[in-house]
Amino acid sequence: MYSSEKIEPLVTCRVSGGGVWDMASKSNSYLLACDDGILRLFTYEDESFTLTQSFPKQDSKLLSCLIHESSYFASTSSGSIIKFSLKGQIIQRMQGEGPIWALTYSGNFLVSGESSGMLSFWNDSRGTLKQQIKTHEADILCLLSTEEEVYASGVDSKVVRCSFHNNEWLITGKARGQSHDIRILAQVNGNLISGGVTSDICIYTQEIFETQGNFRVNFKNQVQFKKNPVRHIATLTYGQAVRTRKNVVMHNLGHSLHLWQIDNDSKSIVKLFDIIPKGNSGISAFALSKSLKYLSYSTLQNTKLLSLDIETPSLEYIESSLVPSTALEFSSAYLYLAYTDLYAVSLKNLESSHLYRFGSVCVKMSTESQYCCVLLRNNQVHVFKNNQFLFTLPQIEKPITALSFGGKKNVYVVTDDNALQGYRTKIQEPDSFTSKYAYRLPKNFLNEVNRIVGVLPFSKTALILYTHYSFTLVELDKKPPKKCEIVTKDRFPEHKHTWAGVLSLHSLHSKKKTLGEDAEKTLDNFVINKRFGPIYYMSVNDGVWTVCELDWERILELKPKPLDIHKYGT
Repeated sequence: MYSSEKIEPLVTCRVSGGGVWDMASKSNSYLLACDDGILRLFTYEDESFTLTQSFPKQDSKLLSCLIHESSYFASTSSGSIIKFSLKGQIIQRMQGEGPIWALTYSGNFLVSGESSGMLSFWNDSRGTLKQQIKTHEADILCLLSTEEEVYASGVDSKVVRCSFHNNEWLITGKARGQSHDIRILAQVNGNLISGGVTSDICIYTQEIFETQGNFRVNFKNQVQFKKNPVRHIATLTYGQAVRTRKNVVMHNLGHSLHLWQIDNDSKSIVKLFDIIPKGNSGISAFALSKSLKYLSYSTLQNTKLLSLDIETPSLEYIESSLVPSTALEFSSAYLYLAYTDLYAVSLKNLESSHLYRFGSVCVKMSTESQYCCVLLRNNQVHVFKNNQFLFTLPQIEKPITALSFGGKKNVYVVTDDNALQGYRTKIQEPDSFTSKYAYRLPKNFLNEVNRIVGVLPFSKTALILYTHYSFTLVELDKKPPKKCEIVTKDRFPEHKHTWAGVLSLHSLHSKKKTLGEDAEKTLDNFVINKRFGPIYYMSVNDGVWTVCELDWERILELKPKPLDIHKYGT
């Protein structure tokens, strides 16, 4: 059980029987569908979980479970649905087609979603199948129901709405808002929300479902939805997996850190160190100093500070008992640690100072010279100068997805709708760019589906904003265009099959269709540049622009052979 405030475990209980495929709850009871074929019932009392009942073992793994009134239900990988009494006796057994991934109840019907793409409606009191509808071309992985409607989705990422009308179930709407498998559906304030294998969630209104027959809703909204798919809702602030300084790259793999050095001249990458915390603890934050003399990382237990010598190379632990953190940043003189409090550790004498207690958890931090700014989970941004609290940015309604210092020590934040805002730290007011152009940014820039996850100070008057699939130069002393030019990767044939180590600062594209001509390439204001991608991380340090990208073609080349044979999700 997790705390919704701190996103950390409150109570932990080990469950025997392998993996848990599904969980259903009612009051303080929790029903678990387990890999070993046993349905287990836990109760939560006195801040602990207690196993109160184990149901008869089935011949195959349990994939889904459901609590309805005075009955328990479970579905199996062999296509069975079993109904249990409160005492654990089997009351009914129903047989579907193939693995049954999801169960729900609507009206007087038990509803199952099967791997064949079939939605089945059962009379569970008699154990009889009342109706089947072919709703999907692949596995149905999740269901959501109301009294007279059922929503289904799965591997084909299509969301199908079925309604009970004239004593039968009919398909009354279809929509597709996500690109990959949908694993969960939920309803909030009358809107449907989906989540899946991608790192975002998507919201649907009732009006955007494409309907058929006599069930047409708002045709104009359906057409608009097809032309401009619903924007995705921001999830937690993007957590960096890579940090770079000059030609050194630090990579976080979750339970270990790897330090690499890149040599552009010899086109080689050398691994310097592997850092594996004791106890297989997850790494919650890490940082590398600009001088390359220090690095730091944090686990759930503590934060460690290490001295680094690239020339030797060597690593030495110099402080191992600092408080655990969710964000770490170096300045020239301090290491800053933030979680629910902000600390500063002097790199000269290792003295630790408590600077501030927050009202929420820190999710991101940035430093510049004597300034430090902290983004909290409640969307507040606090600014500090010389280790003293300076001011709090005005409350921003949209979720902040990225922040950094830039310009003349201004604080810049980017929100969920890709809007950019800047604040001057000296007078604690919006900077001139925000005052003039905050509401005049190009529409196609704001409507980009991919959200901005990073802000880089490119020069004193320019920033680089990047998503996982593009980057954009923003010149703060120039008026934004009405529409952004979009430059795609196919304009850069020289980028394919070439050394992609550290890129020195240079222009990256031309407005001309071909790059073979001797033309000066320029990096223009508000051009959405899709040369690189998927972008893992991007940084500008001491005149060196580093781009770390995931080569999707290489990922496909290395994918396991079973993925070529078996359909994902079965």
